[in-house]
Amino acid sequence: MKDESNDLSNLSPSEALSNFESFIITSAKEVAEREVKNHPDWFTQSEEVLLYHIDLRNKAFKQHLISNTIKSHQNLKAHQANLQRAKRIAKHKWQNFFVVKCQSSHFKDDLKAAWEVVFQIIEGFNAHHSDYNLKTFSNKEGKISKNTEENARTLKTHFQ
Repeated sequence: MKDESNDLSNLSPSEALSNFESFIITSAKEVAEREVKNHPDWFTQSEEVLLYHIDLRNKAFKQHLISNTIKSHQNLKAHQANLQRAKRIAKHKWQNFFVVKCQSSHFKDDLKAAWEVVFQIIEGFNAHHSDYNLKTFSNKEGKISKNTEENARTLKTHFQ
C-alpha cells in the first residue's frame, strides 16, 4: 500500500476496500500464526529420558513420604542426583549443536547468524517453561474465542 500505484487517492472506493481487506487478512494471519522453531529446546530434545528420570524421582519421593526411612531417603537422594545428571547431559547435548554451529569459519563474518544463535540459546533454555498463549478474538456479541476453531469462525465472519 506504500507505492504510488496503490495510492488511495487514485483508487476507486471498491478497489481501496479490496486492498484494505487484503491488508487486514494478511496482518491477521501473521498475528494468528504460531512461530515454528527450527531446533527444539533442550528439554524437548531429551524429553523421553528426562521424563523417565522425573517419574523415578517422583515414585521415590512418594515412597519416602509413605515409609519415611533412611533407606527411602537415600533412594530419593539417588534418584534426585540421577535426574540432575540427566538434565546436565541433556543441556550439554543440546548446547553441542550450537557449539558446532559457532565454530564454522563463516560465523565470524555473519553477525546476523551470530545473534540468531544467541537468541536460539536463550529461547532453548526458557522455552519449555513458557506456555503457548493462544491469540483470542471477540465476536460481534463480545464473546471471546476459546480455541483456534472459534478464532477462525470469528475472523471469517468478521471479514465476510
